[in-house]
Amino acid sequence: MYFYRIFCDKLDKFLQGMVKVLFVVMIFLAILQVVFRYIIGQSLSFSEEFNRYIFVWSVMLASAVCVKHKSHAAVTFFINYFNRQKKFIVEIIVYVISLIFLGFLFVEGVNISKLVLHQPAAATGISMVYAYAAIPAGAFFMILFTIESFLDSVKKHNGQHGISKGA
Repeated sequence: MYFYRIFCDKLDKFLQGMVKVLFVVMIFLAILQVVFRYIIGQSLSFSEEFNRYIFVWSVMLASAVCVKHKSHAAVTFFINYFNRQKKFIVEIIVYVISLIFLGFLFVEGVNISKLVLHQPAAATGISMVYAYAAIPAGAFFMILFTIESFLDSVKKHNGQHGISKGA
């Protein structure tokens, strides 16, 4: 568990860096597009398409970071009235449902990426797989971080009830 946590922490830092770089590139391309369109009088044909793909990648990678930090929106109104054992059961159910959904998202993301492998993008001509690959990539990272949270939750619950590591 210790090494998995270290791996997830390093992956989190890497993904945060990637999201920052992608946002900077997206802002730079948007500014460049405005400069070319309104000052130079020529529109860049590729910038709008690249920005769209960068945005999708940013959202998927940032969503994984949010899973790592448990910063997605959550409705906890009813759960706050549960005792510790019922909260734990609900938490486990949520993790299992999340893993099932993310597994489905990953598999279907891979399938749709295969379908668009040879489809060129309209403005740039690059394969659409580069845009669609964000879906399985983001789902994969979210699965890794959900597993980490699941294991942390089980460990915390077992520690609170005095269960030893050997049991």
